[in-house]
Amino acid sequence: YLRRPYGYAGGATLVFYPHGSLAVARDYLGGETKLAVGAGSAGDLLDTITRRWASGHYVPVFVSEGTSKEKVAAIRRSHYLTNVYEEVLPALGDGLVVYGWSFDERDQHVLGAIAANQPKRMAVSVFTGQPAGDQQAFCHQVLKAAGRSLPATDVTFFDSQSPGCWNNP
Repeated sequence: YLRRPYGYAGGATLVFYPHGSLAVARDYLGGETKLAVGAGSAGDLLDTITRRWASGHYVPVFVSEGTSKEKVAAIRRSHYLTNVYEEVLPALGDGLVVYGWSFDERDQHVLGAIAANQPKRMAVSVFTGQPAGDQQAFCHQVLKAAGRSLPATDVTFFDSQSPGCWNNP
């Protein structure tokens, strides 16, 4: 179902949030759901999310714990996050795009899960709205982390503010 193209698209790109998303929520009974704007309704997603949270019936599913071990414990409390961690990350395929991730020691569990089936290529976004030295330090940090956990993966970098970066093969 998720891999079917939408509309006139030639293919589907799956997007997962290993540490949660504002649109993934837990209800007061513990069930998880994706908050979405109803089909055919005029409204925006952020307004829908805000209203659902304000109702007191939903809370966001996301991980904000400190260490990698604490993050894994939080992931295990969520069906969605556990599925992403145990089923999706170890079976990503040949190419991976990483957007907005620090690659620091607190996220080693994610690299460990990906290492079960290393992608051939990984494109990593770099925030260019910071000093060049910080950008360079980030790239070195990524290469060091990837070299330890994903030694067979070819890493390339791209500007996180690139027009259309979500739509390029």
